[in-house]
Amino acid sequence: MLFLDQQRLDPTPPNYTLAYCFVTSPGTSASREIAELLGDGLRLTQEAADDIISRHGLGGSGAAALDPENAAAALRHQMLRLADITSSQSIATAQFQQGLSAGMARIGGGFDDLSTIISSMIALAANAERDLAAAAVETDRLRQDLDAARTDANIDALTRLPNRRAIDAILSKLEEANVPRTLAFCDIDRFKRINDNHGHAAGDRVLAAVAKVLGDACHGKAVVARWGGEEFVAVFEHMAVGDAAVVLESARRSLAQKRFKVRETDEPLGIVSFSAGVAGGIGPNSVISAAADARLYRAKKAGRNMIISAGVEHR
Repeated sequence: MLFLDQQRLDPTPPNYTLAYCFVTSPGTSASREIAELLGDGLRLTQEAADDIISRHGLGGSGAAALDPENAAAALRHQMLRLADITSSQSIATAQFQQGLSAGMARIGGGFDDLSTIISSMIALAANAERDLAAAAVETDRLRQDLDAARTDANIDALTRLPNRRAIDAILSKLEEANVPRTLAFCDIDRFKRINDNHGHAAGDRVLAAVAKVLGDACHGKAVVARWGGEEFVAVFEHMAVGDAAVVLESARRSLAQKRFKVRETDEPLGIVSFSAGVAGGIGPNSVISAAADARLYRAKKAGRNMIISAGVEHR
């Protein structure tokens, strides 16, 4: 959104909600507070944005997922605005046509009358052209906002991976079409300890790094999504369980080679790893998911930092 770009704010769901409130509801206390800050020639900092979001109940800070109900409400509001623009332009067109008809009926009263009528028609045409141009700009902006809202509703703000809502839709389509698929649940090992010892900012950076490692390893082979918390899911179409496990093993080894540090203190985080369970088939997603989840649990119980597919362990 243009507002976020102008203020140099990240396109996170809370920031998007704040921008949406400011653009569409200028009369609210939050919008007036933003306008006052901007009126002083200041840029809206992330700290100020978080404060306004918190005090006015516009959503959490950080990488909280976008509420689908809020996204649906935003889409509905934008569609109503688009319908209003269309209706207004239909009325303007009808008025222009009526003006033309009335002008044609008056022609014949002499040169002065003709000159007045032509001037009036030119003015009407100019007004109509200006209104239509403005409507075209507004319509295009609304289309961009609608696209952004649809995208945000299916993307995890922190990792920029598809979220659970998006992957559930993909899995449903694959199940309906009886497409052979392999699912892998990947869970970061001892993630709570990272958060507890080094803070949520360090935890967020670890989540983003693991997401990138998985995404790079599975690029062109699977859809990787954030399932929730520190857990990710990879969906492979037409790929055997063993082959999918090999792909994930490359990601596991790549992650094990990285050395993470706390940005603020340069303190080492140690080795970051994940465990995974892999299962596949053409049956119901619930059955495949349960099998993959059970294998993930086995990997955790067996010592973590490994991938289990059927009876095979990769470590």
